[in-house]
Amino acid sequence: MTGEAPHKGALVIACPPDVAAVAEGFRRGYIGAGFCPGGYGYVIKKVVGLPGDQVTITRQGVSVNGEAIPNSTPRTTDTEGKSLHFRETAYTLGTAQVLLMSDYSPRSFDGRYFGPVNQIAIKGVLRPVFTMVFSAKSPG
Repeated sequence: MTGEAPHKGALVIACPPDVAAVAEGFRRGYIGAGFCPGGYGYVIKKVVGLPGDQVTITRQGVSVNGEAIPNSTPRTTDTEGKSLHFRETAYTLGTAQVLLMSDYSPRSFDGRYFGPVNQIAIKGVLRPVFTMVFSAKSPG
């Protein structure tokens, strides 16, 4: 962890919101157990939206202030054929909200499904030293 304040483009470790989509993701194994509200584990995602930003989610993908987020097309099913739910919507992030997503994995379980996160849920900004992509189970 760097000690930096969260900013757009930062990789952060955070608690996911305690919402129905995260509860379902937990039941399916997309999120592990941990110390976050609801008993969920931390997620590591990139900050793609900050307070005041305009977020649009459509079948084609997610955009923030009109700029498309790469690899953000919501999936309708996971790799096991189970339905994934997203809602086509447009909203402005509130004064304490951020949007956390992956811009490299089209299979990421992130803000396109569970929505914005309160900034207080961010535990720290990370600086990758060595990275590899892996997942025991993912929605895509």
